[in-house]
Amino acid sequence: MDILDELIADHRRLYSLLNLFEDELLAYAADEVVDLPLMQDIPIYYAEYFNRYHHPLEDCLFERLIDYGPQQQSSVDNAIGQHDGLKRATARLLTALDRALRDTVVIRAELVKSGRLFLRQNREHVRHEELRPFAQARQSLTIDATAQALRQRIDMDSGRRHYDITLASLQMETARPEMDLADYEQAQGALWH
Repeated sequence: MDILDELIADHRRLYSLLNLFEDELLAYAADEVVDLPLMQDIPIYYAEYFNRYHHPLEDCLFERLIDYGPQQQSSVDNAIGQHDGLKRATARLLTALDRALRDTVVIRAELVKSGRLFLRQNREHVRHEELRPFAQARQSLTIDATAQALRQRIDMDSGRRHYDITLASLQMETARPEMDLADYEQAQGALWH
């Protein structure tokens, strides 16, 4: 699997978490019973994993892409700017969720609005990256050499196991609550292969 395939696989896993979050958000908006801790765990996972590993790797890839062809600057600048917006949207959402979990008065519409913004910005960001800079990188860069150079700058394996387990927990927690440990470990192992 090359570096772009890894980034795209991250996007697919993110989409599954966004869909799970959206289901909970829709239930919350309809004043149904929801799992607020799960709703909080998803953007926490997102903030930690994507800001620590995924986005820095993309940023390095984007630098390489610009070095190769300055005409890529516009789509790269857009993607990097979106990273900052995603951090802000995630922080707003986490603030609203934290208040809801502490039984602080939270206006339902505020949390729903923050959640929808988080979902929309993430989905738009993934679409942009895959249609523009990722496609340009696939055409322009030697991916194996790029991956090696990027991995030297970012230790992608350091600490990643924690996020593998967290993601597996989030997905398994709601997908199949009756799953036993052996099934869980098998599913967890399949997530990254």
